[in-house]
Amino acid sequence: MIRAVLFDIDGVLFDSVKANAAFYRDLFEHFGYQGPTDEEQQKLNYRSLKGTIIDVMHDVSLEKAEEVFAYAQQLEERLDLLELTSEAPQVLAVLHATFKLGVVSMRIRSSIEALLTHGNLSHFFAVRVGFEDTEKHKPDPDPLLLGAQQFDISPAEVVYVGDMEVDVRAAEAAGMKMVHYSLDTLPGDHITIGHFRELSQAIARL
Repeated sequence: MIRAVLFDIDGVLFDSVKANAAFYRDLFEHFGYQGPTDEEQQKLNYRSLKGTIIDVMHDVSLEKAEEVFAYAQQLEERLDLLELTSEAPQVLAVLHATFKLGVVSMRIRSSIEALLTHGNLSHFFAVRVGFEDTEKHKPDPDPLLLGAQQFDISPAEVVYVGDMEVDVRAAEAAGMKMVHYSLDTLPGDHITIGHFRELSQAIARL
């Protein structure tokens, strides 16, 4: 029986490509690097902040990467460019009446809170797992397992909702059910939905 639902943020609760691309352009231009275009960010959007820093700056030293990472945590999110997924508040309200809800993201915790507050979604989620909370990150199952642990629920009783292959792999490794929110299909034993409004019915089928 499903008792809890965990959500990724980027590409699931929010369309964040434009907002993230603008944020990274602000960040990298400060250090003399060219930030990603919107199109380039589309391919990077699943990456963590640290992962993106390394991808864009290439041969950057660990010391320099930490300097950029520290600066990035003080930089304001481009919330003006963030787009809340259509029908997300309504669907979350329905799910919240039946299931425990949480988020598991490779964003740092302060960024998670900023986005949830901006979208007026904070009250739905009792659990938040961010980049700092585990040493390993998706596709490793540790972040998802921590989410289940914080709910004190078996992973087999949890559904993870994500949009990328790393989300599918992490859910499978954690022994969780998976709903893949995307217009593209991926191999694996999970349900794929193309519209957020289909989520409740998808979970009922698991």
